[in-house]
This record gives sequence, C-alpha cells and structure tokens, in this order.
Amino acid sequence: MSRSKILGGMALASMMLVVLTGCPSLIANVVSSSESVQQAVDQASAGDNIKVQGSHGEDVNVDKDNVTITGENGAEIKKVEVNADNVTIENVEITEDSIVDGNDVTLANVTIQGALDTVPGSFENLTLDDVTVEAWNNATVSGTFTCTRVVQPGNSIQTAIDNSSSGDNVCVAPDTYTEQLTINDDDNDLTLRSFAGAGSTIIEADLANAGGSPKLIIVDAAKNVTINGFTLRDSTPNTTADGTVHAVNVLATGSGDDASGFTLTNSIVEDLNARDRVRAVAVRNLPSGGDSQGNADNPTISDNVFRNLVVDGDAAAGGGTGQAGNRVVGVGLNGSFSGAEVSNNRFDGLSISPRSTQAQNKCIIHAVELSEDGNGDGPTDFAITSNTFDNFDSCENTDNNEDVSSIAIFVGGLNSLGVHDISRNNFNFDLGSAPTLGAGVDTLASEEVDATNNWWGASDGPSTRSGIIPGRMDSVSGANGSGVLVSKDVDFSNFATSPF
Repeated sequence: MSRSKILGGMALASMMLVVLTGCPSLIANVVSSSESVQQAVDQASAGDNIKVQGSHGEDVNVDKDNVTITGENGAEIKKVEVNADNVTIENVEITEDSIVDGNDVTLANVTIQGALDTVPGSFENLTLDDVTVEAWNNATVSGTFTCTRVVQPGNSIQTAIDNSSSGDNVCVAPDTYTEQLTINDDDNDLTLRSFAGAGSTIIEADLANAGGSPKLIIVDAAKNVTINGFTLRDSTPNTTADGTVHAVNVLATGSGDDASGFTLTNSIVEDLNARDRVRAVAVRNLPSGGDSQGNADNPTISDNVFRNLVVDGDAAAGGGTGQAGNRVVGVGLNGSFSGAEVSNNRFDGLSISPRSTQAQNKCIIHAVELSEDGNGDGPTDFAITSNTFDNFDSCENTDNNEDVSSIAIFVGGLNSLGVHDISRNNFNFDLGSAPTLGAGVDTLASEEVDATNNWWGASDGPSTRSGIIPGRMDSVSGANGSGVLVSKDVDFSNFATSPF
C-alpha cells in the first residue's frame, strides 16, 4: 500500500473520531468541577442527561427542551434559569435563585438557597419533588403547580391579585401575610394556591380593629375562584371584633352577579372571635336593593379544618352591636343556588360563651347552615358528606327557653331540597344536657331531609327526648338511640354503627 493511501486512511479515521467524540451522549455527558455546565447545556441535544459533579459558580440558562441535569456527589450550581420545556433538574444544590419560565419542568431532590421565582414569565405543570427553598423559611415542597405569578415572602397577595387577569394562577410562598383580600369580577377563574400548604402559609388580619363587620377575604361576583392551602385567621384572636366576622364571604347579591364555582380546599379557618356572630365561610346569593338574584351555583368547601370559632357572650352583653341572637356558623349557604358540596371537613371548637344567661335573644351554633331567601328559596341539589363534627359548646338559651343550641347541620325553611345527600358524617360531639343539647341534623324545610348512613355518636343511632324545645325534636319517631338528637322530618335510617 502506498504511503499516501495510508496517510489518507489515518486522516479519515481521525476525522471520524472527532465527529463521534463531539456528539452529545446520554450516558457519558459528564461535567466535572473544572468544566462549564453552561457549555454542556449549549452543546446538548433533546434527550441528553448532563451529569454534574462538584461546585460550579456560574449562572446556568437551560434553554434547550427535553434536557435533564443530574447532580452527583453533592453537586452545586450558583443559579439556574429554565427557559425551556420538559426540563428536569435533580440532586443539585442551587446556591442562589432558581427561575422557571417553561412548561413541564421537574425539580427533584433540589435545595435552593435563594428563592424560586417565575421572572420573567410563567410556567405550567412545574413538578416539585422534595424541593427545599431556604428563602421560604426552609420549606420543603412537593406537588405539581401551574403559576402565572409567584408571591414571595414579604410581598402582597392583594397586589398579585390586582395585577392578575382572568384565569391566572397565583402561587404563594410560605409566610404570614397580614392583609385583607378582595377578589372581584375582574378576577374570574382565579386560583390562589400555596406552595407548602396551610401549615406554613397564613393569611391574617387584625379583625378586631378593622371596623364594621370585618371580612378576611371577599369574593365579590367573581366566578370559579379557588383558594387552596392556607390558614385563614384573626391575628388578634383574644380581642373581640364587632358585628359579624367572616373569614371568606362569597357574594352574588346583585342582578347578573356571578360567583358560581367557588372552591375552598385544604385550608384551616381558625381563631375568629366576635361580639355578635361568626360566619367563617358564607356563600350568599341574596337579593340586594330589589335586584334579581345572581348565580352562586356549585360552591365546594372540602378538606378543610374549622376550629376555635368563638362568640364572646360577655363582650356581647357588655357593648356589642346587639344583633338579635349570637350565632357561630362554620359554613353558611344562604339563598337560592344549586350544586353545593361540603365534604371531608372537620369542625372543632365552635363555641359561644358564657354558659349563662345571655342578654341576647338566642345563641346558636350551626356548623353547616342552609338558609332561604325572602322567597323561601334556598340551596338545592346539595351534598354534605364525610364531615366530622367535634366539640361544640354553646351558652344557655334562657331568654327564649330553647333546649337545643348546638346543631351540626341546620336546614332552614327551604321550599325545595332537590336531590340531596347528607351521609357518612360523624357527629362526635357530646349530647350534653338541657338547655345546651346537641343535634346532628335539624330542619324546618317543607320536605323530608335525607340523612341516611351517618354516625350519630352512638352505635344505636340518634336520640330524642320528650318535652324538648323546639318541638320538632320532641319525641321523634324511631329515634330510640343514645346518640345526638335529630329533628322530625329527617330520614336517619340505615345509620352507621361505628364512626367512618
């Protein structure tokens, strides 16, 4: 073979070697501490897995779709910004901020010493799996999030709402936010969601000094609003507020108002204290100024805890606004609408004090209350299921001589109930003794209430007593058990013999 042919063959082999070794490899694309992660990203192709070793004091911009960065042996990167879709970053410590502006991004087993933010854009389907964000009080976050705005600790949720558009998803970092919020009809289809859940994401206000009948959150004629994963509370629970205190007040009170599709879920409502009344969550579709009714259909109140809701009877007797009757309501569904769901909630620590003669006419606890408008129309086609009712404590109704003052589910004088379901609830609170007796279900409706398949606090079912006031709980046929009371016109058959 000639020398020229040999040299030519060697040159061709050399060129092939250069081409092959220059190709990115899913397996062998390893970046040591002396090499650049950014350069590896720039050279990557879809499907590549860049394995990072050691510490890298550089800002990395991941702008290639379908790329994975996997840390090995305690890998660190100074800052990461994702501007691409289908990116995974795992097993890495990010020593400053991480910014996400891409869809279907996954962060797994990642520690971010700074903040997680959306600047300059937004993201859909961000999956966080065991991600610790030190700027968020070292919160560890797991879940899948779609966010158009992120509220960082120390910033304002209301500002994010004001700057949002219909359909936006406002994700809130863990912190305590001291503010009252208003969501109006410019904010349809708005979602407020915490990253780390109710235990570390708190919305509170000094309701005692807020004036009037204070409300922590008002949803005014805005439809399809979701509030997910917050603690809602009074920041001064030992100070009593005037009037009626609300944590959330959902309103459709004018002609054409639409507050349908409201959802409160995975939240804690606690530490509300009023002189007159507490209505923790109210959904209201009632006429205002002669206008026709709006739309509050399909509210969902699920997987929440309601606790420490208190009316201070001493304060009421000593200078409250003097409403006729002290009342604590956990969830109030007021007016004509359909499709309400109240499920998987826990009601604990609802009380009116003192347990002595009240200056007011009546003191009543309704954990869940369905009430009618002026035409007798109220909620229809509702489901109140799988809730737990614990620890009710009410004052004596001596002024109007009523014996029953604590009621888990109260159905008012509704003209029609539609197809409804009250089942799989646990009525665990003590029956008590007159005049502070407890009832599971009480109704004034014009038709029978279906409350089959509930736990009434005893294996032998609900009870009745002769001479009980109001008379609808006196000598109820078939209520021969030792559980909480039930009123007439309630079907309590097929009751559970143990708690759910």
